[in-house]
Parts: sequence; C-alpha cells; structure tokens
Amino acid sequence: MVHSSERGIENGKETVRSYTLGEVRTAGWQVVSFTCGPDDREKVAAFLAEHVQDIDVPTTGRMNVSHGGYGRYTRYDITQHQYAGYSGEDSGGGYIEVLEVKNPPDKYSGFIIHDFRSSQGAVFAEWESLDVALQAYKQFFESSSRGKTTWQELGCKRFVS
Repeated sequence: MVHSSERGIENGKETVRSYTLGEVRTAGWQVVSFTCGPDDREKVAAFLAEHVQDIDVPTTGRMNVSHGGYGRYTRYDITQHQYAGYSGEDSGGGYIEVLEVKNPPDKYSGFIIHDFRSSQGAVFAEWESLDVALQAYKQFFESSSRGKTTWQELGCKRFVS
C-alpha cells in the first residue's frame, strides 16, 4: 500500500516517488514508524529489528523563525529573508517565504521558496542563489500565479509539490 507520493521536476523531467509506511520494534524494543520505498519495507523492518537499539530525533534547540513553515525546532541553520501571508477565496489562506538554509543536506540548494496555501497544499522550489530566489519571490508574489511552468520560467533548479 502506498502511503504517500512526491511529484516534482528535477533537471527538466517530471519525477514521481512513492513511499510506504512501516512499523517495527527495534532490537531495544522501541516501536518506530518509518517510510521507505515500497520494495524496501521488509528489508528496512528486518534491519531495524535486528541491528538498531533505539532511535532519537536530533534537535538543536535552535528556533530560527517565529512564523511560516519553519517556525519550529530544527537542526538546520535557517534564515528567513521574506515572508508574506495569504488570505481570500483564491488561496484559502497560507504563506510564501524565502529561506536560506546555511547547512543544507548534500546535493540540495540552500535557497528555497516555500509556498503553502490551504486550498492547494505546499510546494518547494530550490534556487541557484539568494538573489535569484528573491527576484522569483517578487515576480511570483506580485503576479499571484502558481504552477510548475511559472517556477521553471523563473529559473528554479528543482520543484517539489
């Protein structure tokens, strides 16, 4: 059973990844839930049950921003450069923000536009630089249009919805 899927555009091609939910008791008897590719569920469960004592979620106690999508504890060093809230019939409420992740995961850009609208869900777009992200934010926000083509036209490196 597929638990979730992620659609995106990477290097100009549409990608779809699916994930399934699993749950297992570790070697230390800690019950953990996990997501992985559907074909890996049994292997991951077996590995956790045999080789992992327990799992802790790392937190730094760092609170980076007080509102928007990342107004919570995180292990990343994040600066929020722009933020705007939405309201009204078209959006159903939400926000858009430009984030700089100073220690991004390997292979990912640290310049992100995160756009959430309760009527449409969330999207992330990665950008080559902070300047490009800020320019795209301004153009996108002022035009009040949203979609894969628009993000690509504005120069995003990767788009995830």
